[in-house]
Parts: sequence; C-alpha cells; structure tokens
Amino acid sequence: MDGQYLSHSTSYAFGSEEWPEFYDLWVESLFGPGPSEDASVFRSALERYAAGHNSGQPINVVDIGTGTGRVIKDLWQEPGGALENVAFWGLDNAQAMLDRAKSTFDALEASRRTDPAHHGQSSSLVRLPPTWIQAPAADFASSLPNLAGNADLIVFAVGGVGHLTADDEVERFLEQVRRALRPPGSYEPARAIISVLHEMIPEKNPDLAVEREQSNPEHSSDNVTDKPDSIIPSRDHLGITYVKLPTVSRWSSHDVRTDSFSITIIKDTEAGRYQEGEVLKKKEMAWSLRVFDEKAWNDAVKQAGLRIEEVKEGEIQRWYFLVPSGD
Repeated sequence: MDGQYLSHSTSYAFGSEEWPEFYDLWVESLFGPGPSEDASVFRSALERYAAGHNSGQPINVVDIGTGTGRVIKDLWQEPGGALENVAFWGLDNAQAMLDRAKSTFDALEASRRTDPAHHGQSSSLVRLPPTWIQAPAADFASSLPNLAGNADLIVFAVGGVGHLTADDEVERFLEQVRRALRPPGSYEPARAIISVLHEMIPEKNPDLAVEREQSNPEHSSDNVTDKPDSIIPSRDHLGITYVKLPTVSRWSSHDVRTDSFSITIIKDTEAGRYQEGEVLKKKEMAWSLRVFDEKAWNDAVKQAGLRIEEVKEGEIQRWYFLVPSGD
C-alpha cells in the first residue's frame, strides 16, 4: 500500500475508475497531443544504451507510475521506435490506469500494423509487446523478482516521485531502483531517470513558501467555486461529458500539499447541452505531493547505493540521472 492510498483511500484520483480517460483528455487539453518534452530525453538515453548493448538479451525499460502508458507509447511510436530487442514494462499501482494503458496501446499498435507507411519496417516491436504490472513504486522490484539486476533503463516521469509522500517511501523506492538496475560492468551503465516537477522545487517555485504560509485548514471553503475549470467531452463514450471543478490545495505540517477537486460525469441532452443533461456520477478526488528537499534527496540517493550522474532541466521539470555507485 503506498502513501496515496493510505491518505486518500477511494478518493485517490489515479486509483478511481472514473479517472483514466478524463486524465488523458485533460492532459491533452493542457499540453497538447504530444509528444511530451521528456520523450526525447528518454529516447536519447535508450538509444545511448542500445548503442553499447551487445549481449543478445532484451533491453529492459521499466516505466514506474506508467499511468495510461504515455511514456511507453511515446517511445514506441517516435522515429527509431523499432529499436530491436527492447522489452517495455509498465508499472502502476492503479489497475484502472493499467487497463487503459493496455487498451489504448493495443489500439495504437493495431493502427500501426494497418498503416501502409509502416509496411516493410522491422516487426521486432510486435514480438516484444509491453508487459503491464500492478505494483507500487516503493516495492516495484520486489514485485518483479525476474527483473532484479536486469533493468537497463528505469524512468519515473512527470514528477511521479513527488507522489511518494509516506514516511521513508522515497528511500524505499531508491533502494528498489538500485536492486533492479543491472550491476556495473557493461560498456554503458544502466540508468534511472527520475523527474521532479519545478512546481515542487522551492528554488524553482518561490510561491511554495507563500502558499504554505497562507494555507489555513480552518478556512477549507476559501476559494471554492461551482464554476467548472474543465469541460471535456468523452471520446470513448458518445454523449458523455466530464466536468471538473477547480482544484483546492491545502498543506500539512510535513511539506505535503493535497490537491482536491470533483469530477461530474454527465449524459448530454439530445441537443448536446451538458448543462441540462443527466448527472450519472459525481466523484470527489484528491492526490498529494511532497515539496522536494534536495539535500534529503542527495542523501537518500547515496544511501541507496546510487550516484547522480547528470541533472537536466526542462520547461516544467528536472531530471536526475542515477547510476549504481559501484561500491
């Protein structure tokens, strides 16, 4: 059980059955259809490893917190996606997200196979379809004993590590990373690429201190409004619309911010007006994020038997490249 389920139980957004399709549509409305800024970062790391890999064994790419499989689908579809002998593992602790990851991936692959533009290309990807596994981030290697010491690239995208809010959860996750990565000794070391959102890094987001100081649990109704901030028609279910109310953020005394909101699922009228439609379901949702403590992070990385090889900055996130320390 991870910290999000301990804190939010059935209200944890990523564990809700109502969340997966809306999540995909919502992210697309915010950032466009992709590929996301991290796609080139992960692809470059994969190609770099593949260039020095000649063991004949599959290159194991493990996507922690895969959600609806966005990272794996980006790597699969982009130019060079037919890298030979790559096995993708998509791990998430929410089965509803994994179910959508598999169904949307299968649909994309079916479309690729029938696309004349792909005729004559390598069929290696068909031979190695992704494996989708339900597992918490802090125990992922224990859930996959066959991957212990065999992972070549581990990614934890779009600030997923910030969702590890339980005591010692980050430390346990890093220990699992060290356990999963292939030991030193090859030409190109196995790596983990961990993303931290700028919004949770104090030096990148000075407003964090102001937000924490102004947060007052006694005024939980402040800034609450009934005016939606997102109205998104479903693509999977004709005549269905998702309506999201604005997010309300509150802080605990442990540098953890909880974001709460509601999503209403509405059956539109025949005229297509969701405002007059039938409310099928309303779901209260939440998740929590921890403020990034760089010193604690560096200490935890070292304690886990890893070292920071490189740090890269993107538009909305920072990536830490971790390799086994070799000691």
